[in-house]
Amino acid sequence: MKRLYNVCIAILTTALLMLSVAQVSAVTVTVNAPDYVQKGETFEATVDIDYIENFNAATLYISFDPNVLRVRSVEECVKDGEIGGTKIPVDTCDFIDSGEILVMLMLEEVETTVSGSGYLTKIEFEVVGEEGAESEINIGENSEIVTLVEGEEGTMIPEAVTATFSGATVRVGVPGSSPTPTEEEEEEEEEEVEEEEEQPTPSPTPTPTPTLTPTPTPTTTATPTMTPTHTPLSSPSLTPTPIPPTTPSPPVTATPKIAQQRAPSPTGTPTVAKETQTPLPTPTPQQPTPPGFDAVIAITVLVVSAALLLRRKMEP
Repeated sequence: MKRLYNVCIAILTTALLMLSVAQVSAVTVTVNAPDYVQKGETFEATVDIDYIENFNAATLYISFDPNVLRVRSVEECVKDGEIGGTKIPVDTCDFIDSGEILVMLMLEEVETTVSGSGYLTKIEFEVVGEEGAESEINIGENSEIVTLVEGEEGTMIPEAVTATFSGATVRVGVPGSSPTPTEEEEEEEEEEVEEEEEQPTPSPTPTPTPTLTPTPTPTTTATPTMTPTHTPLSSPSLTPTPIPPTTPSPPVTATPKIAQQRAPSPTGTPTVAKETQTPLPTPTPQQPTPPGFDAVIAITVLVVSAALLLRRKMEP
């Protein structure tokens, strides 16, 4: 039972140790360099590291394009680092080839450690490339970050930490300028142009231009002023029709009632010569007929007609 208990304690201790090591190993190392540089100038690039515990040493493989960047001298251009305010000295520095250098850093005391964040080293580059050229500054996969872990007997044991390494890209030119595109960028631009040409260009919808309708100017029509002309009304002259003289009838002799006899009837009816009626002249008034003139004419005609009828009755 006691043996089983000791085994469980050992497994738990190992698990906690592995967990702490995993937490310690979560570090990121990044190259920090300017995006744009000019030909002939020099600049510094730092190899930054985020928070780390029990740091002791590091081995870095730094690569770059020798046609664009150059390190004149590793002794002069590769400088010490700093973590948590503690200096990290450069132990070894040498060229692997013209475009890669090896930098080894270690604390001065073998079993000492430092915790914190900062930078591992600082490298000075000279720009030799033409405007439009670019170079990557990368950290090789063989690079290592070493920490110290306490062993069973209290001794410190070095242990490599798996870190994430990120590089940087430096371009030769002035910020805002158009660098010379690479072959891959040219191919991508050509593909984009072909895709744009294949797509039909939408025809712009014409915007109708409003037509201005002229407002007609009203024409003032002059109203003529009527000047009344006073024309005197002339009374038409009426020509009276002459009335023929009436012939007196002989006195009728009264017949006594005793010896009343009928008067012999005339054998013939006397024919009375009809007088030819002179037609009345129709006046032609030059001006409008005054009101009541028609009534005067009608009364005159009636009077003449009545006189003629009365004359006929009075003739024998």
